[in-house]
Amino acid sequence: MGIIFGWIIFSFVAGYVGSKRTFGFWNAFLISLILSPLVGLICAFASKRIEDEEFEYELLKNQRKQQRYLGYSIREKHDNISSLSVADELEKLIRLKNSNNISEEEFQKLKNKLFNS
Repeated sequence: MGIIFGWIIFSFVAGYVGSKRTFGFWNAFLISLILSPLVGLICAFASKRIEDEEFEYELLKNQRKQQRYLGYSIREKHDNISSLSVADELEKLIRLKNSNNISEEEFQKLKNKLFNS
C-alpha cells in the first residue's frame, strides 16, 4: 500500500515539474503514473521551460522587427542587394540605436559593415 501511495505522490511531483515546462502537467503525470515517476521526471526535464519558450519568441519577434525596420529581406541579404542609399541605411541604424533596439556595439558593427560594403 505504501509503494502505491508513494508512486502516486511522486507522479504528482513529476506533474508539477511538467507544469512549468512545455511538456505539461498531465503528460508528466500520466507517464509517471503508467511507467514510472522517474521516467515522468526525465521527460518533464527534457522539455523546454515555458519562460525560455516565451523569451525565444520575443527574441525572434524583435529580430523580425529589426529586419523590417532596416528594410532588408532574407533574399536581399543573401544577394547583397540594397535599394537604399548608404545615408538612408545609416539613418535607420541611428534610429534603431536611439530607440534602444540595438546596442552601441551592434551599431558600430553594422555601421562598419555598411561602410565596408
